[in-house]
Amino acid sequence: MPLTLSQFIFCQTKEAFRIFEGTAEEYLPGNPAAKYLYVWKMARNCSGEVNCTEVPTGPGSYGIGLNDTAYIVFRAYNEKETAVGPSYTEIAYDRVLKFDSV
Repeated sequence: MPLTLSQFIFCQTKEAFRIFEGTAEEYLPGNPAAKYLYVWKMARNCSGEVNCTEVPTGPGSYGIGLNDTAYIVFRAYNEKETAVGPSYTEIAYDRVLKFDSV
């Protein structure tokens, strides 16, 4: 299910994050840790890829200009039941791989 940039930005609930489940399986086939990881691509053109969000070039808040800096931010949320965030020693930190076209 491709997401628009605004849908991706506002993906802020535990239920909304279900779209990420299983996305690492393709890259880590047979690896038992894959179920705990996710893969998502941000691109100018997703060419129909499912786990991808297209980032338009603008104007303003609609997209990101070709010469503008893009920021990616991650955060951990409090558990609804306990109103407490995760222990920092228990978090698998997110990573970003940036690829440039040649």
